[in-house]
Amino acid sequence: MNEFKGLEVPKMFKVGGFTHYLLKFGVQWAVYESKNELGCVVGYELHKLRIRPPCTAFGKEYGEAVRLAGNEEFGKWAWSFSTKESALKEFNKLIENEIKE
Repeated sequence: MNEFKGLEVPKMFKVGGFTHYLLKFGVQWAVYESKNELGCVVGYELHKLRIRPPCTAFGKEYGEAVRLAGNEEFGKWAWSFSTKESALKEFNKLIENEIKE
C-alpha cells in the first residue's frame, strides 16, 4: 500500500502535458517516471512528501492529502533526474539517512 502518514501517495498525476508514474516510495520520499504525450520517458522526479491541510477552493472542500512539489518548489522539495539510476541512487541515499536518524 502506498501510504504516507495514513494518506494515499498518488500513483499517477498529470502536469503540463506530462504524465508521472510512481516508481518507488519510502519513508517520506517518492520517485516518479515522467512521460510525454507520446508515452516516451523524458525524466524522473524525486519528491519529498508533505501533507496539505484541509482547505476550501472555488467553493469546494478538500480533505487532508499528500502534497507533491509544484514547479516553483523544485530544488527545495523535489529534484529532476535524467536517468532512472541517478534518481533511485539519490532516493536510496535519502532513505538510508532518514532511517539512521
